[in-house]
Amino acid sequence: MSGYQSRGREMPQYRVEIMAAGSVVSSTMVMAQLPFKAAETHIGQPVTFRRQENDWLRVTEIEGEKRTFAYVRR
Repeated sequence: MSGYQSRGREMPQYRVEIMAAGSVVSSTMVMAQLPFKAAETHIGQPVTFRRQENDWLRVTEIEGEKRTFAYVRR
């Protein structure tokens, strides 16, 4: 685990999945301050919100509300 703490909490952990035509191509766990930062860390490129692209990144919170976010390469 990272030594980073924000307001007394550890950095959030996210599952980042690369999606292609509705299927998971790869999946990894990433620690980041924000969901979009987890996506950017995984692919090494800037991201933006997904619209209806076939190739995209699904980012899911591991703890808490377990919200899911959708991004694409910018």
